[in-house]
Amino acid sequence: MRLRPRREVMHAVPPFMAAQFITAVALGTAVGAFAGWQMALLGAGAIGGGTAISIVISAMIWPTQHVSGWKLALVAMLANPTMLLALLATGIGWQCAIGRMHDFGCIASFAGALVVIICLLSVCAGLLWRWWKGRTDVMKT
Repeated sequence: MRLRPRREVMHAVPPFMAAQFITAVALGTAVGAFAGWQMALLGAGAIGGGTAISIVISAMIWPTQHVSGWKLALVAMLANPTMLLALLATGIGWQCAIGRMHDFGCIASFAGALVVIICLLSVCAGLLWRWWKGRTDVMKT
């Protein structure tokens, strides 16, 4: 069995998917690290796991990454179960956001909003890296 060089393997992973996953794991780890190393592992696992599921679903829908960026971003956001659960938690606690309710249930709503922001940032990082790689590939030719 012949192993492929690392350079070939990295070119096999589309830039959108690679940047989205790396950013999600890094941000999940960084945000979780404020509460301890256990939460850093939980944050990386939860957000990275949801992003991995999103990447698999995106790859099944579009095997090639030569589609519009908004289509990739839309599927990446809607196929991420972590983001959907965070949107649900934020939506349930909508009264906390407008100031009608002030209790411990609001913590889940605000944590959900933070997770939604992290998931959106990872999708934006994927789009940015895809744009950058496409730009440098055009400049090489």
